[in-house]
Formats: sequence, C-alpha cells, structure tokens
Amino acid sequence: MVKTASRNLNRWSLLAGVSLLALGAELCAPTPAAAICVPINSTSTIGAPTGCVTWTGGNLTLTNGGVVTSSGTPALTANPPGGTLTNNGHINGDLTISSGSGTVYGGM
Repeated sequence: MVKTASRNLNRWSLLAGVSLLALGAELCAPTPAAAICVPINSTSTIGAPTGCVTWTGGNLTLTNGGVVTSSGTPALTANPPGGTLTNNGHINGDLTISSGSGTVYGGM
C-alpha cells in the first residue's frame, strides 16, 4: 500500500509541476503589439498593398493595386476625413469613420 501511495504522489507531483511550467510559459509569452497605422493627412494615393491607415485629411485614392489590410484594428480609420475616398482597390478589414463629412466612391 505504501508503494502505491508513493507512486501516486510522484505522479501527481509530476503533473502539477508540468502544469505550473505550462502556465508560467503562457504568462511569459509576449503579447502582440498594437498595429502602427500609416498616417495620411493630405491628398494621397495608395497603389500597393499596405497595412492599416489612419486618414485625417485630404482626398484618399486606392488605385487598382491599392490594398489596405488589417486584422485586430480597423483597416481604414477616417478621423474625420473631410475629403473624398475613391476606392478602386480593396479594403480588407473594418472601415471606421469617426466624425466629419466626406464622400466615398467605389466598392467597399
């Protein structure tokens, strides 16, 4: 009986140690950094793939090759745009318009 109890105690100790090790590794894992979006505050054209964009002024045009992509943060944030967004490209992700007025042309 003593051998069985001792063996069970060793097994539980090993499992507890492995669990604590896994928990420690998870807590020490780096968290993903917040995306740093490209700031646009004057009339601009996007003609190639890019990450998220923060648009605060001027007109913004996405050409045929213009792709704005993001996950976790809005792909395009207009804060406030006040200009015209002409989208002949692709916005892959959320489009957030905080305030202001403007015009949107093209598909979303």
